[in-house]
Amino acid sequence: MNNSFYRSTALILFLVFVTNFSFAQSNINLTWDSSVGCVEYDDDVDEFGVLVPIEQISEDVCIKFCENTEVTFSLSDPDGNIDSVIWDQAGGITSSANQNPDFTVLWNNFTNSGNISVQVTLLDGTIIRKAICVEVIAAPIADFTFLSGLNDRCEGDFQTVNNSFDPSGSILISHEWTFTNTNGTLISSSDIEPNVYLGQGTWTIDLTVTNEYNCAQLSDPLVITQNEDCDNCEIELDIEQIELIDEPFIYFEIFGVLVNNSSFDLNVQLSISGGNGFFTPSSIFVPANGSVALNPLRFTPQTPFVGGSTVINMQASHFEGDCFTIATIEFPEVRVENGETEKSSMAISPNPVDQKATITYNLFSTDMENVQLEIYDLNGLKMYDTRLTTASGTKQADVSFLKPTQYIVLIRNNGEILVQSYTT
Repeated sequence: MNNSFYRSTALILFLVFVTNFSFAQSNINLTWDSSVGCVEYDDDVDEFGVLVPIEQISEDVCIKFCENTEVTFSLSDPDGNIDSVIWDQAGGITSSANQNPDFTVLWNNFTNSGNISVQVTLLDGTIIRKAICVEVIAAPIADFTFLSGLNDRCEGDFQTVNNSFDPSGSILISHEWTFTNTNGTLISSSDIEPNVYLGQGTWTIDLTVTNEYNCAQLSDPLVITQNEDCDNCEIELDIEQIELIDEPFIYFEIFGVLVNNSSFDLNVQLSISGGNGFFTPSSIFVPANGSVALNPLRFTPQTPFVGGSTVINMQASHFEGDCFTIATIEFPEVRVENGETEKSSMAISPNPVDQKATITYNLFSTDMENVQLEIYDLNGLKMYDTRLTTASGTKQADVSFLKPTQYIVLIRNNGEILVQSYTT
């Protein structure tokens, strides 16, 4: 059976706008300076033209603000009929005087709802009251882990595992990475899990993620040090055979020999350029001037690995320093039948998972009669399964009974794997 994995991204356009609401039977306008919203368009729309925000806001429709957004509400009346103003809010915090025309609120907590209310007294004694529902959108969580250590790393590829997610279930629509060296070098990437080459020096790594409401969050900075070019480890990876296994999940069995031609005992760390999978075991001890048979070494891929020529990184340390070697091997092709533009995709959050896993998926499949979401341990034992009835959506899986280790998560249709990933 041939299989492959692909990602798909919905086309979403975001608006940041100022909205006006005119009180009935008066010329008083209420405006606010920060709001978020989204409009989703069909793929065949090429030009969107000028987008106009909603002109009339119902009291039954909440204004959406991103968590930790400071918003200023303002009253204006060109006729000059306002005598006094009293503001109030539920949710958020303010340092503004409640009798000024402008009223600023910091919506600092993720809540299901809140409101802003104002009482306006006109010069003729007329009192107008208005309350508007406010929904605070939770900020997404920007988080990532890395492959190999932080300090005294060999100069070369830096690979990440993106653990970012949105607690409200919103889709993350952008990932912006910056890699900044103390010498002024700046590298940027918008890949979900970038694989970048970092030269020697000290690097600060930041990730900003944005959800579909245009709410953004910056990760805690990660600081790493890269050494000068490491010595060659004098390791040889001699491959004799690679077998593709597709049941109960997709993985490769690699047979061959790992040879250490150096005079040092080495504990070799194995990883794949691009980070699209993991080895079991990921670390192999090879004695000085010795070898270890791979019987077999397992490689478990995740989206979007498709096989073919692949670079394997082998890094080790000994008492005289670090060493680094790469090897290129040819994996069998992994492919499934997808459309020309539509690909099946799946995201797991948080990752690592604690008690519950949120699995967001989008499948290139119109036949949903026998679509299953399954979780396996590395021994192939099925730990969880449930039927999916829609081609896209979000599924909550209670995994509190699972021990902390790696698990394979996949979706299959009539026995054929559509998409595969892993979690810890």
